[in-house]
This record gives sequence, structure tokens and C-alpha cells, in this order.
Amino acid sequence: MPKLSQPNYPDILGYITGGQRIQVGVIDTALAMRPAIVRAGDVVEAILLLQNTTDVRVEVIVEPKVPARDGKGRPGCFVAKTTRMTAVLAPAEVGYVSLPIQTLLVTASGQDYKIEMSINVKPQAKARVVRQSDSIPNLGYYFFLEEATLLQVAELKGLSFSVNKAGLLGTSIDASFHLGAPSGAPEQSDLKPSWQRLWAMSDNTDTRHLFELHHDSLRQHVIPALRREYLYRPLYRSTRRRFKGRGYRLIPTEAHYITKLLVNVLEMGRQLPDPLFYPDQAMYGVSQLLEAGWPSDGRPVPLPGWCRSALTRIASDERIINQPVKSLAFTLYDDVLRDAIVHGFGLVHQVIGRELGTRDQSQRYAEKFIQTLQTKETDLVFEDMYLPLILGGIIVDTDVSLRYENPLERLHETYDHVRKQRPKATDVEAMVVYSIACKVCDWALAKHGYRL
Repeated sequence: MPKLSQPNYPDILGYITGGQRIQVGVIDTALAMRPAIVRAGDVVEAILLLQNTTDVRVEVIVEPKVPARDGKGRPGCFVAKTTRMTAVLAPAEVGYVSLPIQTLLVTASGQDYKIEMSINVKPQAKARVVRQSDSIPNLGYYFFLEEATLLQVAELKGLSFSVNKAGLLGTSIDASFHLGAPSGAPEQSDLKPSWQRLWAMSDNTDTRHLFELHHDSLRQHVIPALRREYLYRPLYRSTRRRFKGRGYRLIPTEAHYITKLLVNVLEMGRQLPDPLFYPDQAMYGVSQLLEAGWPSDGRPVPLPGWCRSALTRIASDERIINQPVKSLAFTLYDDVLRDAIVHGFGLVHQVIGRELGTRDQSQRYAEKFIQTLQTKETDLVFEDMYLPLILGGIIVDTDVSLRYENPLERLHETYDHVRKQRPKATDVEAMVVYSIACKVCDWALAKHGYRL
């Protein structure tokens, strides 16, 4: 049985192969030939399944070995399209190496030509196992796969996989295929050596198994900490630090509004507002989900990104439970920021009455923004900062009220700062964001009783 003290991500490779595999270091693997019967002159594809069982990146170097001679002793009848391929698997990633092998027209027919794959595995950090392969969970119940990936998995499941060890050290695997007589001109194939991802920890995945394992810890330790009086100061300091030196001089009031949006996202985990600004906002209500119960019919459990990330770390990082506020402000800051960006777009849409993109588009924008923030290769500008982060914070400002603050004075200060940054009319994108910023500020002033 899986150990309940650690995560156990779905055994996708085992699902495809019926539980068969060999283990090379921290990698599960199995090999198949596609098609199993091929004619001389055609291309046969070696499919090497690889499954990272750990929570760190793992470099896998694959070197194919084709038959040196055909059945009549002729050399050079099999040509691999590469002699070496490297794939770096993300934490818990599952996928397959595709290596096409060209057969020559003159190759003699044979029943059991073998292709051997040498596998060299190099974890890039100290690894912790996050996938155990002694049971095959119900895939539909435990995680979400996109339709295109499900089709790939179904095709792979139809192949015959070999787990036959080869080589002196047991770090090679081989599989056989049958070769028939040529049927005419060789087929034209555009297959190239490639790595095809099926699933990784970072994908949009349902963390049901972790939610069911750790929901009491969330309820007892994390949810009670989701209060503005605990969250605001550490998140404000992290916000100033994360955006420092990014080409945009973030003034204190702007950092304040970004922090307000972050706090709003997290406070919804403890208590959703009534009414909601928009229907999808309900997904941030972790506490409500804990109390009402989560889907048991195979649908993904709707959780905000910060909560999914916390669940993946909870077994290995005791600070998630012992110091939840510090973890959210530092370790999980980018996850909270992703949620805030998506939430911010939803808020701005409701205020200005204009669709700014689908939820999927908002999520892709959030991911791109976080990557930019992490790499520090591109300077941030006015439109990056305001839409949707600062504007989202302005919208929820009075919903996240703090002691001794003057929200109207801060709003006037920010609006004056916005007007000073009015872009040139020729800068269309910046002018659009500027116009939206003015509308949101006008809306916020109207909430304070100003007639515009």
C-alpha cells in the first residue's frame, strides 16, 4: 500500500503498460515498437516511456542500439535518426521518447529484430519519491488530462510494451519487431526524434489525492491563518521585494493595492464574499469546499493555485503547516500572485463591463507574467502593473479594510499618479490600459460618494 505520509501521484506509465516496468535509478521505463510489424524500407518508431518518480528534475540520456547486421549478415541495414537524445523530466513528469529507425529496402525479413535503448539517469537535486508503483489508481478519479493527452494515452495503451532488461548493468531495455518483405517504394516519414510530455506536476492537475490526505491540516492550520491582520504586512514586504528593480518604479500606494488583491484571494479561502463579483470566484472558497464536500464523481476538485501548490509541498515542508503565513508570503508567493492575476481580470471585467479574455487566456497571461518576473529579462511597464493587479486591488480595497488607513486619500493619490503616466496616443496598448485604469478609478470614487 502507498505510504500515507507522502504524495503518490498517479501511476500513468503503469496504467499504459498494465503495471509492467523496469526501474533505472529514479525513472520507471518500458519500451515498445510502433508498428510491431513493418516492411523493409519503412520506418519503425521506438517508443520509450519514461516516468519520473521524484519531485526534482531528472536528466535522462538515451542511446539507441540498432541491429549491426540483418538476417543475411549485411551491415548498415538499420539507421537510427539519432545516436543520442537527452530529455530533462520535470518533477513527476511522464512522457515518452520517440526515436524513428529507418530500415533499408534490401533488409532481410526477420521475426525478432531487437532495438536496445541504453538509459542514463541523473537527478539534478536531492530527490524525494512522489510516485509509488505498487498500485494503479483510477486515473479518472485522481487527476485531469486534456482530451489530446487522453487520446495519446489510449493509443499508447494499445501497444505491446517490453520490460526486458539488457546490458551488463541492467540500465538498458530492448524490444523486438518483425520485418516483412518490401511492398514497393519505401514510405515517406517525417518522424523526428522527440520528447512528448503526457503529464507533469506543474500541469493543470486535480490534487484530489493530496486534498483527501491533508484536508484536516488545511482546516486546522492554514485556513485560520487567512486573515488580513496576519497576511497584509508580510505580503506587502514580499511584493515590494519581488517587483524591485524591474524597470517600473512601484510607489507605496501601488504596492498597497497589489497586496490588497493578494490578501483578498487568500481571505476568500476562509470566507467567500456575499454576493460574488462573478460566478468563477467561488473556486477560491477552500473553507466552503471543506465544509460542503468535494466532487466524488471523477470531476477535478476546484482549488485555487496557492492551495494546490501548498498540498504538493505539505508532506515535505513542515513550514506549510507550522508557519502558513510566512509560507504564503515567501515560498508560495508566486502561486498566490497567479491566482490574483486571474481574479483581477474577473474583477475588472465586472467593473468596466467589457470582456478582457476567457479564463484560460487569463491563466496563460498569469503564467507568462510569473515567468517574466522570475527570469528578470524583461522590464515591466505601466500596463503590466495596472492590468489587472493594481486595478484589481483598487476594486477590492474597501472589502479588505485595514485599521487606521484612509482609502479615499490613497485612491486620490493613485489616480493622480495614473494621470501623470498618460501614454502617447500612438501607443495603442498602453492607451487602452490607461483608459481602463481611469474607468476603474472613477468607479471607486463613485463608491465613496463622488458624483462624476
